[in-house]
Amino acid sequence: MVNNFYITQMKNIFIIGTYPDKKYKMEMLEVCIDSIRLLGYDVMIVSHLPLTDNILKKVDYFLYDKENKLISIESSPPWLFSTDSFSVKCTAIPGHALAVSKNITNGINFAKSLGYKFFFYCESDNLFSKGDLIKMEILKNEMFSKNKKGIFFSEVLEDRKILETIFFGGVVEYFHENISFPIDESDLEGTTISLERFMYRKYEKLIDNFLIIKGHSKDYFSESKINFDFNKFLVEVFISNKPPFMYLFVRNHYENPSSIYVQINENPIKEYVPGYWSISALENIESLNIKIQLDGEEYHKKFDLSEKLSLFENGFIHFH
Repeated sequence: MVNNFYITQMKNIFIIGTYPDKKYKMEMLEVCIDSIRLLGYDVMIVSHLPLTDNILKKVDYFLYDKENKLISIESSPPWLFSTDSFSVKCTAIPGHALAVSKNITNGINFAKSLGYKFFFYCESDNLFSKGDLIKMEILKNEMFSKNKKGIFFSEVLEDRKILETIFFGGVVEYFHENISFPIDESDLEGTTISLERFMYRKYEKLIDNFLIIKGHSKDYFSESKINFDFNKFLVEVFISNKPPFMYLFVRNHYENPSSIYVQINENPIKEYVPGYWSISALENIESLNIKIQLDGEEYHKKFDLSEKLSLFENGFIHFH
């Protein structure tokens, strides 16, 4: 058991992983840094994009790796949606698990070289309240008092257990020596599951070495905004087994607290409240130009419907 004096005197660091490819993400990263600074830890940013001078002044270390490696579509976990009459399988977005893993690996390796003993890691879309920072210290003290080497939140998603990677922590040396996050597609061992499912499957044998908190971190850090920048909507054209064999599927995910506003070509703008979806048959239409508005941001998607074969890469709608 580690005594309290050692815990209070040890060298701690908070590692933040980010990919701020939009202005609002850079602003969100600043808020994340400011919230974490109250914990009193040194702060390291790991990123596959450069940062502004204003952000660099707020942190102790910045590790830039320009290789933002994505998983091929074939190896990316599909997004699934089902109703009584049809099922959607979307494979249009290459997975970013390798890019995230590379950030994590870079951060832990650098922390080890700098002599840090304990770390927390989080994604930059976690914005912590002051009260929830106290909960982090409680977790760290409990981990050491129980002679554990890491802290993970764990739950069951779609019948599979996960080790959450949007927030976790542990002993730097133990993770450096014993935990290998996948950084090449071959490291995924041919699986098409999420990083969090992969980590549970690979390290289930070490589970007794971790302080496991059952549930999602957003439930534990109830005063904070956790995983704030998740994928909030889906707008894709899919090939189908039912004539006319091409359909536009739009869904505002129910986890998204805001409505999205969708304009298809020159048609009137339509509001999609959280959880609302629509499916539209596409016939005698050569192209789609779609605008999506969400929380002050505008997104654009274009589809050339003459290239039907390319749409197979998006996924498939199967009518039962």
